[in-house]
Amino acid sequence: MALCGSAFAGCTAKEAAEPEVSKAPVLLSGVELDLQNTIFDDFVGGINSDLWYIGKQAWGNNNGGVIPENVGYTDEGVLVFTGRGGHYAAQEVSGVGPVKDGSLTGGALISRFLTGPGRYEVKMKVLPRLGACTALWVYAYDASGENGPENHEIDIELPGGKTKGTQSFNSVLNTNYITEEFNISQDVDLTANRGSDSLYSVSDGEWHTFGFDWYTDPGKVVYYVDGIVTTVSDQFVPSLQTRLWLGVWFPNSAGFVGTADFEEDYLQVDWLRYTPFKDQPCKEFLPAVNSSQVAALSEYPSAPSAYEEADKISNGDFEHALAKEENGWSLTQIARPDAPAVETECRIEAGVGRDGSCGAMVKDRGVLGQNIDCVYDGFTYELSFDSKCLSAEGKGYLRISYRSEVGTLKSETVNLSGGEWKTNTVSLTAPDGCTKVRLEFYTEDGNTVFLDNIAMRRT
Repeated sequence: MALCGSAFAGCTAKEAAEPEVSKAPVLLSGVELDLQNTIFDDFVGGINSDLWYIGKQAWGNNNGGVIPENVGYTDEGVLVFTGRGGHYAAQEVSGVGPVKDGSLTGGALISRFLTGPGRYEVKMKVLPRLGACTALWVYAYDASGENGPENHEIDIELPGGKTKGTQSFNSVLNTNYITEEFNISQDVDLTANRGSDSLYSVSDGEWHTFGFDWYTDPGKVVYYVDGIVTTVSDQFVPSLQTRLWLGVWFPNSAGFVGTADFEEDYLQVDWLRYTPFKDQPCKEFLPAVNSSQVAALSEYPSAPSAYEEADKISNGDFEHALAKEENGWSLTQIARPDAPAVETECRIEAGVGRDGSCGAMVKDRGVLGQNIDCVYDGFTYELSFDSKCLSAEGKGYLRISYRSEVGTLKSETVNLSGGEWKTNTVSLTAPDGCTKVRLEFYTEDGNTVFLDNIAMRRT
């Protein structure tokens, strides 16, 4: 589908200047957008199989790959990629990589059309959890390059921060390659890039626009977020025709985008646009597409789906928690010399939840805990859970700890009481400097509390 126009003004050669970091993106002098050949997709009505392949493949050795079951759309035309993290245990889908239980699977679209030098833009809500890589990239692999295999690639990847050792959505990673050995990667702090006095995080649940301009004469890649240039790179600039990729996947290394300590969350896309440049040369090349690594037409979503706001708690209903050891919950107890076995004071068990379902039991000095990452300054949530004490006089507690990378910023305690099941609701607001929250349900000697249907969603 073609559409003239772009998200940025000032596109004529006469008005153009050299792109600068922390400024609005402008075209290089003499370069024009080929508006008549723009490809635009707002995904209204679904995924156009004339434009897109759906990925069904894996790269790396410790994930489940990208699968068509994780690609869908809504009535409003929002493209949705489901990312199933390391705590996913329902086994409703299967991976195509080394991990087969459905965990560590994402989704991806791959263009049927070829791309080259031009302007690439996408408006999206990133998947806001560590361990899952939200990415827009162009890619071409030539096994018969003049000096050996060539890997021509331009990437926007989130979260950033790998070069600093602290991954967050306050950073974005911009990388361009011509081979696996010859590449340059720039890790950009978005708050500093914008000169902002407050944290600028793209995981705030709002729509953000990401893009890059790819030039070959002269070779240059200009990356930007929300209309501000983040990086200008003139090294290792690709020159082959490519295919455009968009999606979410799970890297092997925790040092890249962190560890996927969550169950399920979403990357949402409003629209995507590719506008070629006029008179910017590139080498004709046909990136291979293996039919076994893309979905059959029968695997494309045939109807829109409804997506509930993502629950930040892993296995909060406990129904599948027993199927997997890494289910998100820590079952511990307060240490003491005469402490009994942990499972006598804290366990997940069938029949102890509400209406006889699976639930959690915390007794005496047991502690049931879970960490939720990517909780940043000012983010608000509603935490809900069902609880019941063993007796009407019994009591238990929930401790909510807001943490930074160096320690606890503040804590709140919620009292639990009553011998009948009831639903509790707590509002959470992250203080400045917060990066994560820890929830701990605990009791004291002589008390037992049962828990079920624990959920935490953005508000």
